[in-house]
Amino acid sequence: MAVGFEYNKSLKKWEAVTLGSEGLFSKFILRLKHLKDRVQRDPSGENEDVTDYVVTITETGTNAAVPCTFGGTGIGSKIIIVGNNGNVVCTAKRHRFTFNVESNRFISVFLYGYVDGEDDNRNMPMMFGGTCEKQID
Repeated sequence: MAVGFEYNKSLKKWEAVTLGSEGLFSKFILRLKHLKDRVQRDPSGENEDVTDYVVTITETGTNAAVPCTFGGTGIGSKIIIVGNNGNVVCTAKRHRFTFNVESNRFISVFLYGYVDGEDDNRNMPMMFGGTCEKQID
């Protein structure tokens, strides 16, 4: 499922559209490399069991694994922490992903284009979501 903004050249305005399933990250493999389990404090100050992962996304049909990171640079940005909510949140190629490891559902947003003032469809803002098949290597 995908929705976004598209520039209509004949009307000279942006419109909301339903998008097809083609494009960057339309089909991909998410890999979670387990690093360790540990305990950390949650925002309310309570102890929470968490798991640290290194996450990569590989577009189907390619061999190029892209790091999916969480803010900044360096080794700290490559470690994705999954806590009680079961969500993996990371960014790859300007797409922000949220995966839930329990429901196998995901949402991704691409928040570039439109605000740059360029009236074309090279960087269409969009949101897409779907379900994942779980495979264990």
